[in-house]
Amino acid sequence: MPHIYTLSYQQKHRGSILMDYRLGKGEGGNIFERMGLSTVVSFNSGHPYTSIRQPTNLGDSTPWNIGVYPLTNPAVFYSRITGEPNSSTTSSNFNLDFGLYKRFDVAGIGAELRLDVLNVFDTKHAINVYPQTGSATDDAWLRSPVAQSYLTIPNYVEFYKAINEQNRWAYSSVTGNDLFGAPRQIRFGVRLEL
Repeated sequence: MPHIYTLSYQQKHRGSILMDYRLGKGEGGNIFERMGLSTVVSFNSGHPYTSIRQPTNLGDSTPWNIGVYPLTNPAVFYSRITGEPNSSTTSSNFNLDFGLYKRFDVAGIGAELRLDVLNVFDTKHAINVYPQTGSATDDAWLRSPVAQSYLTIPNYVEFYKAINEQNRWAYSSVTGNDLFGAPRQIRFGVRLEL
């Protein structure tokens, strides 16, 4: 039986290129002495997932979790498989992280100031998808014929989109994962060596 949740390391191609360049004591003049630069370039070819048909009725689900209901019930999931198990693949990803640091001594204490920027380009990496659409932004519920009666409820569409498409509440509560990787993060830090 195929796995509903594949593991993120199940990728045909995955790699990282690391570069770290630092100047030592007495190198680079007063400003650049003991300064360093590090970069990490990472890429992967995506991971496999099993494509399924969208539900044709609510069944035991609710109009709030119908987009992920097959992921909560293996019997429903396996009855809706549309192709070979794990024959579809999420999109590939490319990421760049950058670090800049400067080491110095203050009153006999070694210190390092650091600036790290993760996901430099602030790319919205789709790392998982809804198996019924192959998309990280559409679980197919709002365009399903079964949803028509719910679409007439005031504010239902806006609320569903806010909770399940923008904040991804249902997916993350069912799988424990997110559909997207982390956005850009900027970190400042100081390390002291006594």
